[in-house]
Order: sequence, then structure tokens, then C-alpha cells
Amino acid sequence: AEQLRIPSFPNLKCKMQIKHNQFWLQYTRKTIPICFQPHSHINIYGIGLPRTGTNSLASGLSQLGISGENYCVLHNHKQIWDEPQISEIDATLDNTWKDADFEGVKSCNYRFFVQNDTYRDLEGFVSAKLSECTATKFILTHRANLELWTQSVRKTQSKLNQEKRMQMPDPISYQKQVAEHFQAAGILDKLLIIDLFQHPSESVWLDICRFLGMDTAGQMTEAFPHVNLQ
Repeated sequence: AEQLRIPSFPNLKCKMQIKHNQFWLQYTRKTIPICFQPHSHINIYGIGLPRTGTNSLASGLSQLGISGENYCVLHNHKQIWDEPQISEIDATLDNTWKDADFEGVKSCNYRFFVQNDTYRDLEGFVSAKLSECTATKFILTHRANLELWTQSVRKTQSKLNQEKRMQMPDPISYQKQVAEHFQAAGILDKLLIIDLFQHPSESVWLDICRFLGMDTAGQMTEAFPHVNLQ
């Protein structure tokens, strides 16, 4: 198995904490996740519809120390998350983080891929990703308020000068389609359905960390991010 080399922080008074095979950087009263279970290989796919919190999901996974990427079909935009995100940390820590030796961390085999256009071929997408890695997990971001979701999609397309609305299912119908497919395939244990708009931050962190097998939800003191890509 690949050996994970712990990153060095020569200019910062901090210490590394290893708990349950998870690496943490402890700085004053904050504990920041670096990487977890380094010898496992898990791909995490976000398969929610546009305007259901897919960008927020990507940001949240990044705060858990996971690198990856997310693609928004409405904006035709891909964002790469190469490093864990740090919020509300002073400039000294932020600069040290950027200068730190992350060669070992970047070799971690955990990656997320949030793609909000998987509705175009859900079954084919899930089948293809599971054939690549059997340990793959899927997170469906959901938005139960259909009226607000519709308004959000139309508002975004209006700002982007998109005259023709993209053909996509609504969140209620899509949730049913996804759940039925995973149940029929016998892989419900690989699916998490979560509504970022209705659940409190503590519940969101707990649900995601449990789903990913991470004993870290209690360490996440920041609110779960809500990213509104305009």
C-alpha cells in the first residue's frame, strides 16, 4: 500500500493528530482535517440537479480535506479543488498552509466529482463509475421546495441569457428515479440523499461524515457552506 507522508509546517506552531487513521492539523483551538484513511480508494460522486446545492456540496467535501472537482451544466463551468479549504483562519496559518509540503496529502486516493448533469444518463453513469471503482459512493443533493427550485433555475438562466430552458427532471421526480434505480440495483448503501436547504449544518456534517465512514463530524465547527454560483 502507498505510504502517506505527513506534510511539514516549519513556520507554524502546530501538531499533527492521528485518530482513527485520520490526519488532522491542530492549531490553537481549531482542528483541520488533512486527509483520512489514506490507503483506501473511494470516489465520491455528487449527482444532484442544478440549483440543489451541488456547488455547496463540493465546497463542504473540500473542507473535509478531500480534493476533487465540480461541474455546473448551467454555467458550463468546472472548478478544481486541489487543496483543502480553510475558513476563518488567520493570515499566518493561511500562508503556511499554501507553502506546506503537500506531496503526501495529494497522493491520497480520495477524490470527489460533483456533476449536476448526470440526469442525462443516470443509469449509464452509475454503472460506469461502479465498474471503475467498486468502493464508489454517490451523494444526491435534493431540494424539496419545487417552486423555489424552479424559480432559482429560471433566474440563473435569465442572468446567463439562456433563452431556452434545459430539459431536466424536477427534484421530486429525480429523487424517486434515483432511489428506485439504486434499490433495484441493490446498492442503496452507496447512496446518500440530502437536502442542504432544510437540514441544519450539524445534521449535514453528521450525515455526510457517517456516509463516508469519517469520525470527524464533531470536529467541524464551521457552518456547512452555501455557495451560490451566479
